[in-house]
Amino acid sequence: MANYKAGVRFNIDPVSKKISTPYKDFRLVRDDTNSVVLSFRMPRFISGVDMSECENVKIFYKNIDPDTGEKHEDALPITDLVIGEGEDCDYVFFTYTIKPGATTYVGVFLIAITFRFGDDYIWSTEPYDGIPVVDRLDTSESIKKNVPPDLLEAWKAEIIAEVTASVEVDEEKIAGLVEDYLKKNPPSGGIDFTTDETLNLDPVTKVLSVNTATEANKDNTLPITSAAVATQIGNIEILLSRI
Repeated sequence: MANYKAGVRFNIDPVSKKISTPYKDFRLVRDDTNSVVLSFRMPRFISGVDMSECENVKIFYKNIDPDTGEKHEDALPITDLVIGEGEDCDYVFFTYTIKPGATTYVGVFLIAITFRFGDDYIWSTEPYDGIPVVDRLDTSESIKKNVPPDLLEAWKAEIIAEVTASVEVDEEKIAGLVEDYLKKNPPSGGIDFTTDETLNLDPVTKVLSVNTATEANKDNTLPITSAAVATQIGNIEILLSRI
């Protein structure tokens, strides 16, 4: 199990989705590389979902100089998600190590975390902009870290768009699978029924027709056609005329 207590601790609130840290003076230095570990802690269960079972967790980061707009950004998978031990058993933990190029610009280091379970469940934090990036020789106590709200909203929209991006569908492949399935499982085209002397189903044309009688007969159960009825009435009229 990874040492989830190592590094600078950040907490994730499941309700507000905000990231926070008790280390208010924490800062990064320009060109920090593989020397700073950020450790994240959040509840294991959110709205009944076990976050420890998520296999698609990403950290999005953006290093930006708000004055010039220069930036470096990336999205990396989290591979060390673990359940805490002992009193931490109701929490999950994971870490992120500052990578090469992640602190190229003096300014601010922004982070956001996403959890994705297939296409049905996506949970994301709010962007966190509280990590300043200072120059190596900067000894001032006042650190530039104000990011315009519209920039944060735009970045949040970019993250959501990337996480929810649909997978390209191979329509020809899907059509082939459907065709194969229909060959193996042809549709019935209707309900099952049986025929007797009254009904006739043509095995070739699949046309259902009614067998009829051309004259009235007391032993005949077939329906009589209107032409036959007219003939019988005509015969009756002829007989009546002879009386």
